[in-house]
Amino acid sequence: MSSYTLGKVLRNIGEKCAHDQGALKPMSIVFLIAYEESPHSGVVRPFINWAKALKDRATIALYRCSSHLESYTYDIANVTGFKVMADENFHRLVTKLRDEVDYLISDDYVPRLKLLLEARDEIGVKCATYVQVLYGIHSIARNFNKNHLSIKTRILFSMSSALPFKLISHGYRSTLGKMNKVIANSGFTTLMLSLLYGIEPAGIVHPPIDTDVFRPLGVKTKDKEVLVYLGSNAGDTCPTLLKQLLELLISSNCIDKINLFGNKSIYQSLSKFLSHSLINTVPSVSDMELAQMYSKSIVNVSPQEW
Repeated sequence: MSSYTLGKVLRNIGEKCAHDQGALKPMSIVFLIAYEESPHSGVVRPFINWAKALKDRATIALYRCSSHLESYTYDIANVTGFKVMADENFHRLVTKLRDEVDYLISDDYVPRLKLLLEARDEIGVKCATYVQVLYGIHSIARNFNKNHLSIKTRILFSMSSALPFKLISHGYRSTLGKMNKVIANSGFTTLMLSLLYGIEPAGIVHPPIDTDVFRPLGVKTKDKEVLVYLGSNAGDTCPTLLKQLLELLISSNCIDKINLFGNKSIYQSLSKFLSHSLINTVPSVSDMELAQMYSKSIVNVSPQEW
């Protein structure tokens, strides 16, 4: 999706919201980002890209995102065009937003859903959730890998899997139902919301790609590099497939570098590979750095469970 198309989609959403409120002015939208250590994580990127498209109509509100809040705020504000507010006190942050926001948007991570409701209770703002988590769905997913979980978490997970799904998901479903708008990130998510949770979203907006950044960069390199994405959650990556892939790439003798990026908790199962000279583990990266990695790679692989 191009930046132009993304901006057009969000302007349409804003116009619909304005119509709902009977307002004539353009909507001011605040994206709430909370409990996220990196501004480059997968669940944060959509909101940053939307704010970039909306420019002065958008504000990013940060709450308990990092112990290095100044650096975190700078990384986001340095993107371009939109306002950033940050506070470790949620009541104070919401009070600041009172005159800044017509619609407050975050995703469906349960702690962030609760913050949306808290904000609505305090300042009467309309709230929308962008569904990209689907709480509880892993408990009924047969191919979800539990090996990366701690023993305590694995026991709790097994116990929850024995409970009726409606019981597990009741709180989540109830909270979604209190949102003014529910937006799905894909057709699959829309189907799951309808079948499993009885929620009909207002529409689908796919995760945006900022094509000002993610485009072929014409990076010239003599090295043959492969980029391997380890998923946003360790349980989403297939360890067996990943190990087979790394063994194949290393033994091929035609690859100069294998870059691994994504969820780091799977590294503990890759100990025999991490010391190999071809393996390069990549820390959190900006969009521009990721675009350069994609452009330098001869192939990009995601060995996912599902």
